[in-house]
Amino acid sequence: MLQTSIPVFIGNVSFSLYLYHGIIYKELEHALARRLSETVLAVISVAVSIAAAYLGWVLIEKPFMSIGKNVTARLTRFHQQLKQKQLHT
Repeated sequence: MLQTSIPVFIGNVSFSLYLYHGIIYKELEHALARRLSETVLAVISVAVSIAAAYLGWVLIEKPFMSIGKNVTARLTRFHQQLKQKQLHT
């Protein structure tokens, strides 16, 4: 059930969404409050926040997670090699 696309998408963008939603809402509220109703402002804010969160996930989170995995793998190999050298001395 949790492997369907919507829960996976929400899980992927949740951190970025958490970071961006408040800033986006306040900025839109400041720029559009007198022109739009609160409901319309909220709907626009949610849509823009989700789009920004997706971009944050694709452009920031995914690349850094990949870098982190590579660094971890290299450190693990280095640690294993170091242990092997210590065993042979």
